[in-house]
Amino acid sequence: ASPRSHISQTPRDALQKAGSPFEITCEHDSNNDYMFWYRQDQNWSLRLIAYSYGVGFEENEKDFEAGYKVKRHSITLFTLEIERPEERDTAVYFCATSLAPLFTGTGRASETLHCEHDDEKHDLKTPTVKVLPPSPQQICNKATVTLVCVVTNFYPDHVEVNWKFNGVDVGTVGVSTDDRALQAPDGKTYSITSRFLTTKKRWFNTKNTFTCVTKFYNGTRDEFFQGSINGDKGKP
Repeated sequence: ASPRSHISQTPRDALQKAGSPFEITCEHDSNNDYMFWYRQDQNWSLRLIAYSYGVGFEENEKDFEAGYKVKRHSITLFTLEIERPEERDTAVYFCATSLAPLFTGTGRASETLHCEHDDEKHDLKTPTVKVLPPSPQQICNKATVTLVCVVTNFYPDHVEVNWKFNGVDVGTVGVSTDDRALQAPDGKTYSITSRFLTTKKRWFNTKNTFTCVTKFYNGTRDEFFQGSINGDKGKP
């Protein structure tokens, strides 16, 4: 595990005129490849806005593709611009960084505590599964690469994650999955990550498919959800 990062976010507080572009800057002091932007709405729901797995490699979540612009200027600098903020954009915005895409990261710009009653009810939520490619820095510096499966927004936390290579189960070889699912601050959803170590030769073959399969128990039966990514062009 990497040491805990020091991470800062500016501005810390702001009152913004509706319709005027607004930018938030996040910086950290480590060599972590991954950085994230989150938004915590007034109902305490924490949602991922966008993430980056290297300089020039950014991706917005579907709900935030319009009106939210992110840019990874360097390994340590990640910005978020809300292009035309409205009243509904009033929220707490979090930045995080991580050596691998664990949603809490090894550092966060701020902390929030939400207390709930023990008898509070939660809705059943099925997981979203996404496979992230190796970081550019990892491809340049190592003989092997790591693919990361990010499973998010599910409740309850009854999940099991497995990997397939070209449709065949890989078992436990090269696989490392979090010991337990991580609960969001609002207590309403969970997330978990799993990593698959493979060779550059496998990765640099567009005919190869890497699939992350998540088994989710919905209270009555198992359901299966999966995400896949194809190998990349290039030379190992």
